[in-house]
Amino acid sequence: MKKYKLSQYNLIFDRNNQRFLWNTLTNALIKVDSDGIRYLQEFDHKTEEENRKSPYFEPLLKNGCIIPDSYDELGKVLFDEKSTMMNPFPSALHYTIAPGLGCNYACVYCFEKNRDSYHTMDQKTQEDVCAFILNAMDHNPNVKNLGITWFGGEPLLYRDAIAYISQKLMQYCEEKEITYSAGIVTNGRFLTEDVARKLVDLKVQYVQLAVDGMPERYSYMKGTTEDDFYKVVENIEKSAEIIPITVRINVSDNAEDAFSLTDYLLNTRKLDGKIKIYIAHVREYEERVGEEERKSHEDFLRLEEQYMLQFHKDGKYSANSFSYIAPKRRCTTCLTVCSPNYCIGPEGELYRCEHFFGRKDKIVGTIYQGRFYTKEEQRIISFQHPQKCLECKMFPICLGGCMNDCKEGEVLIACEQFKERLKDFAVRKNVILS
Repeated sequence: MKKYKLSQYNLIFDRNNQRFLWNTLTNALIKVDSDGIRYLQEFDHKTEEENRKSPYFEPLLKNGCIIPDSYDELGKVLFDEKSTMMNPFPSALHYTIAPGLGCNYACVYCFEKNRDSYHTMDQKTQEDVCAFILNAMDHNPNVKNLGITWFGGEPLLYRDAIAYISQKLMQYCEEKEITYSAGIVTNGRFLTEDVARKLVDLKVQYVQLAVDGMPERYSYMKGTTEDDFYKVVENIEKSAEIIPITVRINVSDNAEDAFSLTDYLLNTRKLDGKIKIYIAHVREYEERVGEEERKSHEDFLRLEEQYMLQFHKDGKYSANSFSYIAPKRRCTTCLTVCSPNYCIGPEGELYRCEHFFGRKDKIVGTIYQGRFYTKEEQRIISFQHPQKCLECKMFPICLGGCMNDCKEGEVLIACEQFKERLKDFAVRKNVILS
């Protein structure tokens, strides 16, 4: 008779006066009663035959909460991670493209403010970027989806380049019956109704933009004027009717302002239910992760808990207005660490993270010469997760966070608070098995 054991990734917790069993490897979320809890607690003390007779056995086995005794779940997670990262022919390809690194703003927290290069992608490079991506798809017999994220600088300063590259890629994908989609990260200053319609024509399916506070703070954080704040809000109002918009509120020491801005956008400007909104932790990307940075993240997560309450059943705003990422099993920490995916700069340079645009020391290849097999890429390929992550029940969901944030064996994440947010999000996604 096959022997079984409980999954190491079973997590039991309470939310909304209910008890849940969440398996973070299969992402099964199950409401459990006291008898179910007792069955789990006594599982290891009963015979195989006794366990199999229970009405709980088959549902728990089906959802990965009970597994064969010989199965190494951590080994599976690590195997899938490396396999995904090194797969040369995935079914989905993704590129983050910066057609230029110039910007109309001067955000105080911008990770590109001290870069070596602020080039603009010329016509020849645009053609070569298309050729690079089309060649990758030509040599990938499995590709079924192509995704593009437009980045900058401010990408809407380079609308002609976006249009040219998009049209070339869209035409190829249509001919080859490959699904094409795109998104854009912008400050929103140039997101007029006309621009929004053109983006839709180029199959841009979402816009993410940052509005970092009410006018006074906005102008300070963005290095611009209060008039720009009102222009961006007007753009959001008009463009939200045309294209899905998510507003990111960057939070450092502006908690009160973040709440005021949320109310201004969703209530005063009547955008509740018309846009999505969330708060995000602002940090210094080039500094070593330390106690001060983790404490800042811990404070942010406490704030996020309060922020989310506004979107609960009896909250001030529609639940649909809150933007969050439902937790799910992850095979990698990021799309751009996967072998065929790249961030492409305006000179055709290749990076493994959009935060590195313009940094010569982070270039891992070019669209002309291919990959350089640099130490930067070797660091990613040989990356080892900290032991505390490998022992964590949340590991299949979190994977320890961004590899670039994990330095000298220390992660950025304020783990205990982050785990509570993941539980909140797991219940919120409303995929609950009876």
